[in-house]
Amino acid sequence: MLNKALAKLTLVAILLAAPALADPPHARVPVRGFADWRLDCATRPCLAYTAVAGGGGAEVLRLALLPEEPPQLEVSTRLPLYLPDGVALAVGTDPPLPLAWRTCGPDGCAARLTVTPQLAAALRRERGGTATFTPADGVPVRLGFSLIGYSAASRALAAR
Repeated sequence: MLNKALAKLTLVAILLAAPALADPPHARVPVRGFADWRLDCATRPCLAYTAVAGGGGAEVLRLALLPEEPPQLEVSTRLPLYLPDGVALAVGTDPPLPLAWRTCGPDGCAARLTVTPQLAAALRRERGGTATFTPADGVPVRLGFSLIGYSAASRALAAR
């Protein structure tokens, strides 16, 4: 009698766990963390990103690795900007790369940069970088961002 009850409980446990066992981990968790970087598959296509929060906790800068061919690194901000200055992206101690704002809308502005083999190596090698841009008030701002977790997040993105 005890064996039958145990067998029934085991069967119920297996049936309840089956959906979780059938789905790969990325299907169950739309956002996975890799230190300071995230892999977000809640929308398609997936993207790897890191965000910088301002003093009030709101996101003021985002770097996103887009799975295009060739891969693109998108720098975006929700702050109102002085557009002619663009944005300068520096990785580690490498010289800044000047970028023009590509698009602007109600949610902010974005600039894109093709990830060359040299840039990809720098992103994997360095621990951080900076983005310098000018908000609408005309005073340039330099924000630091982390590259810790970039390598793992970019590998996870490539595996999608």
